[in-house]
Amino acid sequence: MLSDYDLAQDISQETFVRVYKSLRQFDTKRNFYTWLYQIVVNLCIDHIRKYRSSKTSSIEQVGDITDADNIPDEVAQNVESKDEVKVALNKLPSKYKAVLTLRDIQGFSCDEIAEIVGCPSATVRWRIHKARKLFKEIWNNNVSDISGIDGDETD
Repeated sequence: MLSDYDLAQDISQETFVRVYKSLRQFDTKRNFYTWLYQIVVNLCIDHIRKYRSSKTSSIEQVGDITDADNIPDEVAQNVESKDEVKVALNKLPSKYKAVLTLRDIQGFSCDEIAEIVGCPSATVRWRIHKARKLFKEIWNNNVSDISGIDGDETD
């Protein structure tokens, strides 16, 4: 979820320390995987909140959008697109970035995300909707900035 490999290792280590310390309080009625993932997500969000103003971290996990069969021009374009997606994701508020990443990139269900982030499933669905809307606005603004075209102007 984080773009910095060393930071991801630090978060992983902190996750296992927290799991070890709180394993006795784990409710066996819950899914262990979602409980573990909730710890990871919370640590990532805490880090992002702490360092957001200095822009030292970001949620990444966009996935590998390059394909081995692509020709070099397509690979270069895919790398550029991946970078643009990361930039747009990084501009989202953390609560929207988290649910969008968990749903659209990680493939979790709304119920699983609700358990991970600790809010009702309906709230998760609303946040996903809002996150997609914000992402689209950010994406369209970035495309306008890159092409030098203002979306309100007409020829």
